[in-house]
Amino acid sequence: MTRRYGPRPSRSSRASPAGDPRPFVANRLPGRTALRCRAAGNSARLPYPAMTTADLAARLVTLCRQQQWETAQRELYAADATSTEPYESPGFPKETLGLEGIVAKGHRFVAGVETMHALTVSEPLVAHGAFAVTMSMDVTMKGQPRMQMSELCVYEVKDGKIVAERFFFGGC
Repeated sequence: MTRRYGPRPSRSSRASPAGDPRPFVANRLPGRTALRCRAAGNSARLPYPAMTTADLAARLVTLCRQQQWETAQRELYAADATSTEPYESPGFPKETLGLEGIVAKGHRFVAGVETMHALTVSEPLVAHGAFAVTMSMDVTMKGQPRMQMSELCVYEVKDGKIVAERFFFGGC
């Protein structure tokens, strides 16, 4: 039996999905799919395999301990992530929507810090699709006396990205 439209092209001669004439190879790995793309002239795998909740938690803790807030947000958060504070305060709404809003909120916080005397981030407590850490700061905010702050930070994970963060702090 002959093929009506000719022989099927070999796997290595198929064009890339973007119309680039250079070939691509799709690899199926256990538990994930990766695309080996030569369209850019390299063999980078795209998209990157989704991080597990434990991987995300460990990476976030590492970046927070280094005070690399924006790096953590841009690397680990979904574009439509949400951030929820326990209450609204000057310059900080109760809820912030979207990655760009969360990054801007982080910039406002950093701009308000005069001196970060100490920062402690606990090891994460990880469950399926969520994790939590405690964060304690000994900080002097601009125009305010030195204070100690402690909060519980709870993160929801979906498809390898943080989709929601919620902060809990305050009095008894």
